[in-house]
Amino acid sequence: MVLRHRERISVSQGISIFITVLFYLFFSLTHKVWAKRANLAVTALNMAWAIRNYFIITLCRGGECPEKEMAIYLVMATSLIMLISALFPDYKLNSKATPA
Repeated sequence: MVLRHRERISVSQGISIFITVLFYLFFSLTHKVWAKRANLAVTALNMAWAIRNYFIITLCRGGECPEKEMAIYLVMATSLIMLISALFPDYKLNSKATPA
């Protein structure tokens, strides 16, 4: 089975988003401050990549304009949700009470 150029681009872009989702899940489930900071970086890169994919996939080339499917909007929405959840993590710092 031979993939056309546009299909090969879509497959490689989907794999990169899948990898960033795996990093997001790992960092979300790790209860360390460095993991929450890394999670913010990963989700920001994921959002930037999703925006890039939106423009690349929906771009008209040679007079042929692809139909925008629901999946491209779903990728954008889930990337935004991931970024928002990374901005507000549910993490409690251990503060040691100092006697006054």
